[in-house]
Amino acid sequence: MKINIIRIVLNLKYIIMKAKVLIFLLIFIGISCKSQTNSLFSDKLHFIDTSKIKDDKFKTFISKFVQRLIPFDPEAYEKTRERFKIQKKITDEEALRFFYNFDSSMLIDSSGIKKGFASIFQFPTNGEYILLYYLEATEAGGPFVLAAFNYSGELIWKLNIYGDFTKFMVKDDEIAYEKWYGVINEDLTINIKSFYAFDDKNTGICYGYYNEYAYRIGSDNCLELIGKKETGKRKFIYDKNMADSAFIKWRIME
Repeated sequence: MKINIIRIVLNLKYIIMKAKVLIFLLIFIGISCKSQTNSLFSDKLHFIDTSKIKDDKFKTFISKFVQRLIPFDPEAYEKTRERFKIQKKITDEEALRFFYNFDSSMLIDSSGIKKGFASIFQFPTNGEYILLYYLEATEAGGPFVLAAFNYSGELIWKLNIYGDFTKFMVKDDEIAYEKWYGVINEDLTINIKSFYAFDDKNTGICYGYYNEYAYRIGSDNCLELIGKKETGKRKFIYDKNMADSAFIKWRIME
């Protein structure tokens, strides 16, 4: 009887050990497959062929951006303060030509303050387009922008993916505060959180919008929306006890 019990215990231990080994192998294979998939995708990415750029002004503009691989987390990068070593001034002429189709009114933000621009990174792409990351800001703040261009220097699309902006002298029906945080993934998908709030009038309570979006950049340079979560206009309360790492310290009341 004792021998049978010992055999049963040993068999159970053997089965458990095999199960652990099997689980480990499945996890390892899963990680390896994911790594290989990301590696295969990364191999398809490339930086621009500058010989295809015929416009000398656009070629000079592109040269201001430092090449950087993805994935890219702008918040983590800003903490390093490395940006201040590499960023270069984008002139008003360049901003008008490449960002705003020569509309000079766009050089002023919604608070009436003149914008400043700085080049930061050029990211690799999966097609015949150019992907740039730059800063557009004033004393009131402003976004870090991800923008796609064709080889002729024409803007295809752009997204605010990091930063915040506080509007001065805001009216009751105007957005007073905006914030963005996005991450560019290795497969050229982009996950962005955004928050838009009306003036809380120093009460710690405001109305606003909290949204989350997921995009994919196609090889045809199109930006495809592949997921979204929108709250609609909601009432928020400021919560100082929320973690410093939280995207915002406002939580939905109703």
